[in-house]
Order: sequence, then structure tokens, then C-alpha cells
Amino acid sequence: MFTTAAVLCALFVATLADSELPAEQPKCGINEVFYECGACDSTCWDDFNCNSRCRKPGSCGCKPTYKRNKRGVCIPPEQCPKPKCGRNEEFFMCGACDKSCSDLRPECTEICRLYGDCGCKKGFVRNGYGDCVTYRECRRRG
Repeated sequence: MFTTAAVLCALFVATLADSELPAEQPKCGINEVFYECGACDSTCWDDFNCNSRCRKPGSCGCKPTYKRNKRGVCIPPEQCPKPKCGRNEEFFMCGACDKSCSDLRPECTEICRLYGDCGCKKGFVRNGYGDCVTYRECRRRG
């Protein structure tokens, strides 16, 4: 009886010693959290549509809705530098969903309105070259 218990105890200890201990989580930075399945951060200049291909298992990433700036720090999107807008454009904090020469009633979904972006000023529409022009200019150029 004693030998059976000793053998079972030895097997249990050997099993514990052989099993892998969980790796220690890295210490995350300011406005970062640890993601068990990995992080896939958006940046101030590029929004990522994260999928399993871009994730590193067990890594730190920005808190939800935060973005990485050029220094690699996670910041709220409203702190991202505003892009320089072109002629007849202005910056819209909630994003732009411009009318165009071919579509005066675009269907603006939440997806196209998530982040700040340049859009046509009032009274202007986007032409086929991406410029903001008056609707009259659309008709002139065909």
C-alpha cells in the first residue's frame, strides 16, 4: 500500500514538473492592455481591420478605440494630429461621407463615420479625381 502511494505521488510530482508553467504576462504601457490572442492596433494614419493573420499571441495593444501615434504611444483618437486638408475641404472630427458628382445622396454608415477625416466643404462634391468641386463643375467636365 505504501509503495503504491509513493509511486502515485512520484508520478504526480513528475507530471507537474513536466508541464509547462504559464508565461508571465508582459507589463503593458500607458493606455495599453494585454490581449491573450494578440493585439492589432490602429494608428492615427491607418485603421486596421484586424484578423487572425495580423495578431501575435499574447501581446500588449492599445485599449479599445485608442490609436498608436508615430512615437508608438496609445492615445485617444481625438488627440491624433489632424490631416492637412486640400482645396475646398475641411476636417470633420467624426469623419466625412461626401456627396460626389455621381452620387448626391451617399448612404453614410457608421463605418464611414468612425474617425476624423477631410471632407468637402458645404456646397462642394467630390469628383472622379477625388477633388472637391461645385456641382456645376461636375456637369461641365462630364
